[in-house]
Amino acid sequence: MQGKNTAVICFLISITLLQLMDMLYTLNSWNKGAYFAIIWLGLIVGFVFSSLILISEFNVENRYFKLVFTIFILYETFLIVRGWSFSSTDLTTYLRNTIIFWPFLIPFFAFFDKRLSILSLLFKRFFQIGLVFLFLSITFPSLLLYRVSAESVINAFVPGCGLLLLTSLYFNNKKVLILFIIVFLATLSVIYLGRRSTSSVLLEFIAFSYLLNIRTKSPSFVFKWLPLIMATCVLVILNIPQFSASLTEKMEDRLLEDTRSDLNQNFLKEMRNYMYLGKGLNGTYYYPMTFNDFEDEKDAGVNFVDDVYRNNAENGYLQLLLSGGLLHIILYVMILLPAALLGIFKSSNHLSKACGSLVFLQLINMFVVSMPSLSILYILIWIAVGICYKNSIRNLSDLEIKSALAKATL
Repeated sequence: MQGKNTAVICFLISITLLQLMDMLYTLNSWNKGAYFAIIWLGLIVGFVFSSLILISEFNVENRYFKLVFTIFILYETFLIVRGWSFSSTDLTTYLRNTIIFWPFLIPFFAFFDKRLSILSLLFKRFFQIGLVFLFLSITFPSLLLYRVSAESVINAFVPGCGLLLLTSLYFNNKKVLILFIIVFLATLSVIYLGRRSTSSVLLEFIAFSYLLNIRTKSPSFVFKWLPLIMATCVLVILNIPQFSASLTEKMEDRLLEDTRSDLNQNFLKEMRNYMYLGKGLNGTYYYPMTFNDFEDEKDAGVNFVDDVYRNNAENGYLQLLLSGGLLHIILYVMILLPAALLGIFKSSNHLSKACGSLVFLQLINMFVVSMPSLSILYILIWIAVGICYKNSIRNLSDLEIKSALAKATL
């Protein structure tokens, strides 16, 4: 068990720091040189080795999942071979870019060790990472005031707390309050910055946490009072015009702004001859794009470049289409949709329902922006998929799960 605990710690530290290193790479302050490369490779090694220790549960209980997942992996292997390049530039891109090569490996987290003792260790570390986010937010509030830093820090530290909030039934009121503050603070930040996709994900965490927990016999006082809390916040905002304008100005400007229809049209036009099987691992499409309008981010030190051939479709389903065509999308949905339905409607406990809700939200959010990537949120999606397909977990009672999680002294 000590070895697994060490692996969980190494896994979470490495994936969190990898996401933060991605922010540093984007900023002008530190994105070149041997030190950066050495630290990056060290984190990659730590992530891979800890993942190999934790991905150890290959006893598949659901025959449908075993069949479809096998076909899915074989098809993704075909896409990797089809697009693989041994050039130093491409090999570096595979390691550094979070949306090219890594999404083909993340699905194996469906076989993450799902013993309740291991999940309890994972949940405990998620809570501790959330406390680090609170500390950073209080100590360096400017991190939450700029787009790149805010989204990077929030995406690295907050998703695990979002899952814990969904499973609030298993934790005491104090822990649930802290989790709510973490997610709510992150939500205020991205609303202030006008980040529609991230704010929608965080608001979904809050809304689904309320819906899942308010119907339990003893919901946390946070959810009992949440409607009143939200109503009070709205009244305060409406009665302080300057605060209201400052908080929502960017979101109001961007709420109905169409930033992707032109991109999507060009993308689909170029994909006409690749609709069924996509372009493989190194798939790109032609779309010149500049960032001349982002003066506030430039002032913050962000280094934007003009791309002509892009490998980022900025949409989850379009990204799958780019690499593997419609067949890729169909296989992906054939795995995630039944998992969501099993978790939500065919389970006896709150954990499975929370995991099913997380998978369902992923399927919805991918219509907008949510991308398969090397990120803690996407890893959580596949861990949730594994839980939803595991009959022995779905059939457990909440009392059994709560007792096991309590052993981690969360």
